[in-house]
Amino acid sequence: MEYQEKGRSIHEIASEIFASRSTVSVNMRRLGISLRAGDEIQKGQLAFGQRIKDGHRIRHKKESDVLRRMSDLRKQGFSYHKIADILNTLAISTKTRKSKWHGTTVMNMLKSDSAP
Repeated sequence: MEYQEKGRSIHEIASEIFASRSTVSVNMRRLGISLRAGDEIQKGQLAFGQRIKDGHRIRHKKESDVLRRMSDLRKQGFSYHKIADILNTLAISTKTRKSKWHGTTVMNMLKSDSAP
């Protein structure tokens, strides 16, 4: 099989047969084909500071730099809302690039495991 013998990714196979990655993954499991580490379908949005490359979660450098900047500003005594204002003023994108930064978002991110 292409996946096991040739090392092709689920994404490559799905693109070739015009199917979704989840459909290929579900059917491979149904057929008893073990998935490689990193090929499990990720549910939900990736944490800020992470991205997927070749089926693996890796550090997103630009987003990690933003997290570090947020942490530094907080250590300097800035409020979460002020940090959000600074990020919006500097036109730094959120993960979805569709919304603006909010103080509660900054607070949750800095208190989560994704903070540096």
